[in-house]
Amino acid sequence: MRFACALLIALAVCSTPVFASDEDPPPAETSHHSILDALKSSAHTIGDLAADTSLLSPETPNALRALSASYLALNVMDWGTTTAALGKNIGTEQNVLMSGLAAHPTAFLLTKLATTGTTLYLTERLRKRSPVLAYTVLVAVNSTMVAVVAHNQSVLHPSAW
Repeated sequence: MRFACALLIALAVCSTPVFASDEDPPPAETSHHSILDALKSSAHTIGDLAADTSLLSPETPNALRALSASYLALNVMDWGTTTAALGKNIGTEQNVLMSGLAAHPTAFLLTKLATTGTTLYLTERLRKRSPVLAYTVLVAVNSTMVAVVAHNQSVLHPSAW
């Protein structure tokens, strides 16, 4: 029980959703790297993390692997949509923990990947003790990230919503 409580606290801190808001943003700072350059330079890192199954043990069920992969993909989409909204100066970062970091796409991506990896590692440890709780945690964080990415898309493309 103590492990489950510690995991939930860690998840709350590590996977706090990051999303763009449609509020008026502060004046944009000039970035040395464009969003496209950041994507190109970090594509190798994303591919390595996605291909690396060492976060999950060989006995991890396929359904849990799918939830883990979708969580990773949703976090990358969150990064991409947040960075795009900030780059177009049409949104602001509302997460207090990430607002300063969001202006630096590569550092922001690396932080997102680190927190995602930590969440997946802790969920895998939890799976060994309580598989049902591990599924519940991954469904909850995936659901949250779907809402965050959908909101970011609505900020980027308001006419589509």
